[in-house]
Amino acid sequence: MNRTLRALGAVSFLCLVANTHAAFDCQLVKGKEGGDRIPLIFYAVGYTQAEKSRYEADVEEAIEAMLNAPPYREYREHFTIYRAWTPSLKSGLAYAPSDSTFARIHLDTATGLLDWPDVVFYQPGSDSIFSCGGRGQNFTRDNPGVLLVNSDYRGGVAFQFRWATFARQHWNTMLHELGHALTYLADEYEFAVRMSSGVWDSNGNQLQPVFNVWRNLSRDSIPWKVWLDDSVPIPTPATRAFADRIGVFEGADYQSVGRYRPALDCRMRSSEMGYCNVCREALTSRFLSHMGNFSGDKVSLDTVFPRGGRLTGGNVVVRRIPGDTIPVSLRWRFNGVWLTGVRETLDVGTLPGDGSLEAILAGESPFIRNPDLIPRDTLRWTVRKPSGTVVRKGAMDGIRRVGPGLFEVESGVSVPQWACNANGKRVPLKVVARTADGWLVRGPSTFGEALFLDAADKKTKSAGDVR
Repeated sequence: MNRTLRALGAVSFLCLVANTHAAFDCQLVKGKEGGDRIPLIFYAVGYTQAEKSRYEADVEEAIEAMLNAPPYREYREHFTIYRAWTPSLKSGLAYAPSDSTFARIHLDTATGLLDWPDVVFYQPGSDSIFSCGGRGQNFTRDNPGVLLVNSDYRGGVAFQFRWATFARQHWNTMLHELGHALTYLADEYEFAVRMSSGVWDSNGNQLQPVFNVWRNLSRDSIPWKVWLDDSVPIPTPATRAFADRIGVFEGADYQSVGRYRPALDCRMRSSEMGYCNVCREALTSRFLSHMGNFSGDKVSLDTVFPRGGRLTGGNVVVRRIPGDTIPVSLRWRFNGVWLTGVRETLDVGTLPGDGSLEAILAGESPFIRNPDLIPRDTLRWTVRKPSGTVVRKGAMDGIRRVGPGLFEVESGVSVPQWACNANGKRVPLKVVARTADGWLVRGPSTFGEALFLDAADKKTKSAGDVR
């Protein structure tokens, strides 16, 4: 169930609080730290100290269920998963907020739903904030969490972009609630009694991004229109003939009429199902565009070095998160010209002069069809080489200066034998070493503008210019 309430307005101030100051014992249990990965924290609710081993086993089972479900399975390397432990005084799900369980989560016997006092969960500036031992107080505040309840309760609650709450071993419920918590997916089921929308307020104002519910039948306005086949009628009959088709099915957002969903069945309608293509697309887009340590980027990455600014030499590294179904595409451009043969590491010394270097990224995926959901970004650097640096051009391609009077000549390129010094006098060059990539050639410490393949005819056998 999607629970918006006051969560959206308070999202930048969320703090996890309790009656007394406490700190979690937070352990990394899955994945690699760093880069733009999504830190996901599992919290214990209603587990006593004697039940710690049960909690740890439940977390392991939950992680396996999550990472084996598409699209988490295909993008599992995008997650860094932590286990946050602090014991509850009582075992199981409480029936009153006064019971001392984590965050005072309890079962409201009147509604049959999980609940907790908002003032406890969203109290900014409190001196009783739960922090994550050794990781800084903001670690719990800034990252999404899974509240794992030691109970057989079958429901769940989610606060969008923040928390997913569910009972142990109900992993399908967990995946449904993660759809809310990670990607703003809306509930696709309806109630017999008309309830308030979770997506639009009473004035028709949009409360959240819209991916998987809509409220009119105009094809061009439907968020998932790129998935619609012309042979599928709008509205789409809720029959088994369209069970495997993306359409516009009536009944969603807690409304039986006037609200539409993309699939006959989906995890956001029935937690026992898998995600439909439209919900899977939204989740994938989120995984590929999470902004972590590289705040400001639009495409999630493992490594970017250096972060930007002026380059005088050395390597530039843009490393994508591994393990994707199709890795984020990466292309390099210098002064508007596309570079070939460059992968994730670029040697600035091979660039022809000064100018603007760009890394062009696109988070394409077989799961994403909507072009608006493909994350794209351009990283930029300014190249300003020290004076005397060699520029390769023309027939000189394959020859670069690596130091005063020192050239590296790639294999397959003719080795120059003569050079002009600063006074225009022709002086010999000497091969001093064989390298893994070619030859190391030494000459005068200052050069004019030409290297010559031999001494016979410098006009016809010029190798090109060097600056």
